[in-house]
Amino acid sequence: MPVYGYARVSTNKQIENSSIESQIEAIRARFPGVAVFVDDGVSGSVPLFERPAGRELNAKLCEGDTIVLAKLDRGFRSVEDFCRTLEELSVDGIDVSVLNLGGGEPIGKNAIARAMVQMLAVFAELERSMIAERTEEGRAVAKAEGRHLGGSYPYGYEPGVDGKLQPTHWRADAVRYMAQLQRQGFSVRAIAKAVSGHYSKVSHNTVSNILKENVE
Repeated sequence: MPVYGYARVSTNKQIENSSIESQIEAIRARFPGVAVFVDDGVSGSVPLFERPAGRELNAKLCEGDTIVLAKLDRGFRSVEDFCRTLEELSVDGIDVSVLNLGGGEPIGKNAIARAMVQMLAVFAELERSMIAERTEEGRAVAKAEGRHLGGSYPYGYEPGVDGKLQPTHWRADAVRYMAQLQRQGFSVRAIAKAVSGHYSKVSHNTVSNILKENVE
């Protein structure tokens, strides 16, 4: 059962406190003589198998092989990325050993390591849920305060100095013009064309929505 080591440092080597040499030394202390694939100067934000050495490693892997890393963050972007990749590898019969996780035993063959991975997966899911909740709360607050939530601005609105949307000086006139043309029997498409010529360009769908809002 072949074992392959993997080591990485990014461009921020001075703050990582985990040199290529120290990683290789740790890997070979646990698995003597193992070949180590090295990505030097590659950001951890790049998925493992999209990195230069990571691609070479992936091409070598076969059922029964094991990938060894000195630390979890040398191979994966996040706990979520680790858990997802581990699951994908296990389908192909490939194991992963992380020296600072479960004593470096292959995770598929070590109950303690598997339990730790399961706990990490739970925390990763909790983190995702908390981020989603904070994002939704932030959007609700922004909406209540009249701040723009992204995408194009509503017709006739622009952001003020405080970031809140405010109507342009011409919006009220444009809406009145829409209502006037509607009373005269013009179609929504004709109204959109006329308003676009006098004010800012507007679609017939937007005109329809504005007219409905003003009627209501």
